[in-house]
Amino acid sequence: MVEVKAWLDDTSNTTNLIIGSRFYVKEPFDKLDKRDCIPRRWTTNNVDRTGTWWSSWEKVSGCNYNTKSSSTASYNFQTSQTITKTVSGSFDAGIGSVDGIAKTINGNGGLSLGFSWSTSKTTGFEFTCNINPGDKASVWQQNLMGWADTAQRRCTSGCGEGEWCSDWKFGHIDFPLKGGSQTNQNLGCSSGADSHC
Repeated sequence: MVEVKAWLDDTSNTTNLIIGSRFYVKEPFDKLDKRDCIPRRWTTNNVDRTGTWWSSWEKVSGCNYNTKSSSTASYNFQTSQTITKTVSGSFDAGIGSVDGIAKTINGNGGLSLGFSWSTSKTTGFEFTCNINPGDKASVWQQNLMGWADTAQRRCTSGCGEGEWCSDWKFGHIDFPLKGGSQTNQNLGCSSGADSHC
């Protein structure tokens, strides 16, 4: 304290000195008053509600062609697909992480709905299509996804200022789902023009 007082005395022409989160006040010049304040800050990340939905069908394979003129042929497809989370609305990655939201959901059976929520999922499959003579086909996949509505805000308290919180920011995140008692993906063959070959 003696060192601080000596330093303040050397700054007799200054009324306010600010250094980092501490500030020393000398006002009037012949009176020493020190205030050391470190406010408390925290963030709140809420998962307000969750649900599931089926994605649109997406082509996930190359094409096979039946060059035979009179008989149907079976063709085996092997391929994989990677699905990742999508974020929309006002979700602020500076306040909370998508991984943290997934962890919150997975830790609450009422929110997880019996699935494992992840930020990324890769599926590999082997699927057989029967292709008519002279026709072409490809494999398409539909995925069960989980959605979550989130609310976030920052708060500060201390230093005699009471508690202050920012407005809520509302976001929406779609997650790939793993596990569960029901299938979380559908596969199908498309032929002709629908195959997009």
